[in-house]
Amino acid sequence: MRRFIYIIVFWMLVLPLFARPKIGLVLSGGGAKGLAHIGMLKVIEEAGLPIDCIVGTSMGAIIGGLYAMGYSADQIEAEIRKIDWDAMLTNDVPREDFYVSEKRWKPMSNYYFNLSPGFKPSLPQGFITGNTIHLDLFKMSWQKAHIRHFDELKIPFRCIGTSLTSGNMIVFEEGSLADAMRASSSLPSIFMLFEYENDLIIDGGISQNLPIEIARRMGMDYVIALKTNTKLNDKEGLKNAISVLNQTINIGMTKNMEHSIELADLVISPSVDLYQATDFKKANEIITIGEIEASRYFSVFDSLAAVINTDHTPKVISQEVSVLPDTISFNWIYVENNVRMHSAKIREYVDLQPHKSYTKQAVMDAFYLAWASDLFDQIYPRISETNGQYILTIVVKEKEGRRLGVNLTYNNYNGLVAGNVLEFNNIIQKNSKLLINTQLGGRHALDIDYVKNFGKHFGIYFRLFPYVKEDNIYVFNEEHEKTMSLKYLEYGTNLGMGFFSFKNNIIEPYLYHYHINIYKNVTDTDIDQKQVYSSGFGLKYYHEKVDDLFFTTSGEKILAKLNLADINKFNKYKYKKLLLRENTFVPLTKYSSAFWQLEYGTYFESDPVKVDPFYLGGIDSFIGSNPLEIKTSFYRSARLGMRLNWNKEYFLDFIYNYLTWGESDRWFEMDKKKSAVGLIFGKKYMITPLRLAVSMDNKQHLYYYISIGYDYDAFEFSRR
Repeated sequence: MRRFIYIIVFWMLVLPLFARPKIGLVLSGGGAKGLAHIGMLKVIEEAGLPIDCIVGTSMGAIIGGLYAMGYSADQIEAEIRKIDWDAMLTNDVPREDFYVSEKRWKPMSNYYFNLSPGFKPSLPQGFITGNTIHLDLFKMSWQKAHIRHFDELKIPFRCIGTSLTSGNMIVFEEGSLADAMRASSSLPSIFMLFEYENDLIIDGGISQNLPIEIARRMGMDYVIALKTNTKLNDKEGLKNAISVLNQTINIGMTKNMEHSIELADLVISPSVDLYQATDFKKANEIITIGEIEASRYFSVFDSLAAVINTDHTPKVISQEVSVLPDTISFNWIYVENNVRMHSAKIREYVDLQPHKSYTKQAVMDAFYLAWASDLFDQIYPRISETNGQYILTIVVKEKEGRRLGVNLTYNNYNGLVAGNVLEFNNIIQKNSKLLINTQLGGRHALDIDYVKNFGKHFGIYFRLFPYVKEDNIYVFNEEHEKTMSLKYLEYGTNLGMGFFSFKNNIIEPYLYHYHINIYKNVTDTDIDQKQVYSSGFGLKYYHEKVDDLFFTTSGEKILAKLNLADINKFNKYKYKKLLLRENTFVPLTKYSSAFWQLEYGTYFESDPVKVDPFYLGGIDSFIGSNPLEIKTSFYRSARLGMRLNWNKEYFLDFIYNYLTWGESDRWFEMDKKKSAVGLIFGKKYMITPLRLAVSMDNKQHLYYYISIGYDYDAFEFSRR
């Protein structure tokens, strides 16, 4: 500290005779730990110390870029708090933003691999595309989005990237501010690489995490470096793949900082060693730590400010910069980097027209909506200005047309099931999807679902859905113990042509045929092979408007299916079958929701198909029975509950379930009744969800459920 006081005294005595000293600020990377920069900026502001240039790396580039364009520290903190870090650090598009054409299917894979035309699987460049963070950065930097040289910002700015091909440091001093901030924070293997001038850019910290030399090149007399990366871990701290990857990156960062630190006049290092680079939910603590550490140097900042603002030197005058208006009209709209999709089709998905006025929010909504189409790994805007005319460039990286998804599920009914799905987007025909799903283990299945859409937001579609599956049927006694195990093989085909409307509604008339064989598996009772085949006409309706399919806190879903069949050479039965299900979630507070699920199944007055009943029981059906324990032709069920959720990672459901069923559809006089109460705990991991449940029926019998992975029928709507 004494050294810094001597330096300040020197400035106070000597520099008033010359031009005022220029103060540079250098901000390091560090992921969430870099949020400490915000706290340190608060102290610098409080001291009234003007900054003449900012140089940043990774998180330092993001915070430094926002500060350079005119945000205060408090405003940056407010923007940071608005960010949904869970969504930003994943590839997930919010379910409510999905096109309804994607809502036909539930999530079905833990992870996807890209496939070459020769069907060779490959890992992507990064597990996170980074499109969400790119759009958020563009939104935050909107007012200066048209600025092309960073010297034209309120404070001249530079940020650092690293060329993956050469390893050289890349200094961003012009272009799109959002692009530069995104490129600088491209953590290798985590974020998809950023393409820039025919090069691939990764996190700037790899080549220079504390780029003090750049500030010196910009003519700074006094450089303050804010260092938020941490020391290397010892052996005990390297227990998983993430910690090893973080250590590998940190080795390079640590070595390239040793020389840089010597070039700084003041280095501030807040104590953030106990935090991880992903601890964004601890923003309050990290910002406070930065503020506390910087407060130790308040006298230094204050003395520097006194030197700069002395009457013997010129006062600081903020640069006047142009501001992009909140309502804008584009004179031209171009598409960049498209390979397979025509530019006109991409402009159609973005749905912005030249010479028409749009608000900032409307422009951002257009790109978020195009991102929800599931056609792009990346799609983001650039805006430039020429003689008062605005140009919008739509930059895209198209999603691979061929993908292989893998999925592992486990429950205490079917055991372990391994599956994979081959996905072909726009390969067979334009605007089409082909899914080939296979499952082996506790159940066997092959589902082939081909859909061809005519329209984007709304229109008609054609579906062909052949399938075959083999599964178990269990018979239980009065004590809910398994007494018989049967197997059944079912195969069939659906052929439909439906209508979809934007985000929420699908209706599909279809023809169907199926064949079921039931045969002996594990049982002491002889059973003749039973079979049934049936053909008929069906009508399906689906409505969905929920925020998340697995972790729902608001919205509703409706599923309705009606099957009609008559006796003919393709059908042994005449019947009418109806299934109705409605789910609603109503938010009560930030961390709680009320919900209900109502179900109704009936064969009306027709004779039920004995080998094709409704199966009830389990974590997603009636919680007071074993999975699929109850088999019936007529039923009504009501589930009421309260969901407590926190951090968007966990939930806990308190449930009351009531069921009535029988062999005839008497609305108030069903043959059997049953009720149950239960608890469901859910955890949403990055790769797969987990659910644990316990329940007790009205006869005080306990049931336990374990569900790991996407443990449901992803093709529920596709089936008859």
